[in-house]
Amino acid sequence: MNSVSKDIPLGFLPFGSGDVLRHTFNLPRCPRETALLIQNGSEHLIDVICCDGQTKALFASIGIEGSILLERQKHLENDLLGFTAYGLATFKVLFDGYIKADLRVIMDSKEVKTSNSLTAVITKLPYYGYGFKVVPQAQFDDGFLHLLILNAGPIGALYALATSLAGGNRVGEYYKAKEINITSSTEQLLQRNGDPEKEKRTNFSFKVLPKELKLVF
Repeated sequence: MNSVSKDIPLGFLPFGSGDVLRHTFNLPRCPRETALLIQNGSEHLIDVICCDGQTKALFASIGIEGSILLERQKHLENDLLGFTAYGLATFKVLFDGYIKADLRVIMDSKEVKTSNSLTAVITKLPYYGYGFKVVPQAQFDDGFLHLLILNAGPIGALYALATSLAGGNRVGEYYKAKEINITSSTEQLLQRNGDPEKEKRTNFSFKVLPKELKLVF
């Protein structure tokens, strides 16, 4: 998506463990079946997120997810895979004194300030990995960014995950906008499409690019 022209149609084969796109677009679990679906499919125009004016993503977040993904990598290196690695990493970071942040969020012409934020999710997709419907309001082709700010402790975060598996998350502050700028009181990691950045920072910007991605299925 970040390496080719937006005019080139792309297909997606579900080889990952979380499979956000598979859950969002109801794709088969088997890559062979998905390949046949792509071969006989049609083009769907998908909005994407432009992060800091540079890279494209379908989902991103500022906060605890970056730390969880880095912790998960340690388990992957020890041959723990899939949901086991992600679950252990989540519990470790949640209950190990993760430092929350106060956020100043400017959305189009609106400003919001929040305190003790665990994460700010900016997404075009309702799902995270493993079928967690974290932002049920999100739509991939409506021309908006969807923002969820979660201010919760470990128990509240686990409750949010539980409701996400049971039909859709019911925790946190939800907003939608076409442009979002966030300033954090503490340095945070940004993750895009499940890949955390290497360096922490305090300022982030996001803009919706309508119908930027041609996905075939």
